[in-house]
Amino acid sequence: MIALASMISVLAYGFVLGGWFKPKSTLDEHLAELQDHCHVEIPEGKMPSNGFPTAVLVPGCLGSREHHQEWGEAICAAGWATVTVDSFAPRRLHGDVRLSRICHGGRPWGFVRAVNVIAAVTIASQRTELDADRVTLLGWAHGGWSVMDALSSGDVSRPTNLIETPPDWSDGVLASLLFYPYCGFGSRTERFGWVWDIPTMLFMRSDDRTVLPGVCVSAAERLQRDTVRTELSLFGGVTHWFDNSGDLDSSDHAFDQKLTRRVRSEVIEKLGNLAQDPCEAETTPIIQCKG
Repeated sequence: MIALASMISVLAYGFVLGGWFKPKSTLDEHLAELQDHCHVEIPEGKMPSNGFPTAVLVPGCLGSREHHQEWGEAICAAGWATVTVDSFAPRRLHGDVRLSRICHGGRPWGFVRAVNVIAAVTIASQRTELDADRVTLLGWAHGGWSVMDALSSGDVSRPTNLIETPPDWSDGVLASLLFYPYCGFGSRTERFGWVWDIPTMLFMRSDDRTVLPGVCVSAAERLQRDTVRTELSLFGGVTHWFDNSGDLDSSDHAFDQKLTRRVRSEVIEKLGNLAQDPCEAETTPIIQCKG
């Protein structure tokens, strides 16, 4: 019985986390699938000689919503192009299916969507109006999980639907900026760390009941031990989806305009620094508790 239980556990791990029984495709095949599902916005004004710095936006489990568009407009106004990833249309996941299936813990999980992050960065590198050497990743909730798992992708921990992770896909990625990412069971950061030293900032509620901040603290501590420059900002007195001005206004998902303006200003300032000087400054504190 013990041997049988052990075998079942191994098979369950292989099915859920290892992707042993999932069909795998090449990056070129994923690129072809995602090509028509990356929405690109170019800033107004004169294009820099190397193209515009580019922010890859990876929305959460409901896909691109009103607040992602607001973020995109603010980022464009700051002189950055945006590439918004739609991971769900190619998978024929629409409307209420996203809420009932993905948001409640169903598939696809973050390590499956991670290939869309890699593909979006690759697509951005192929466009002359985008600067492949100045790319920043922004992810919300499930999208933040996907970004983190993409950055953990290497020979040991790659997306379960990808045959091989390109060794140079993140060469132009300067930073990742993540909003209330999921870091719990199935997320690979705490276990595997990141393959690349990509400075990262995380913004989330200090007592979030949708994604537990404690596991994100552990993940951030793992990154810091691995010398990845990491800053985790925990905010009290707000809800999980604090920057969402258009959906699910409830006791656990309410828009906080003041905090959203504050975080957006911090992010725009960060992007401005990255656009001017790709070489980052000294290590930042791992956790900042903000009221």
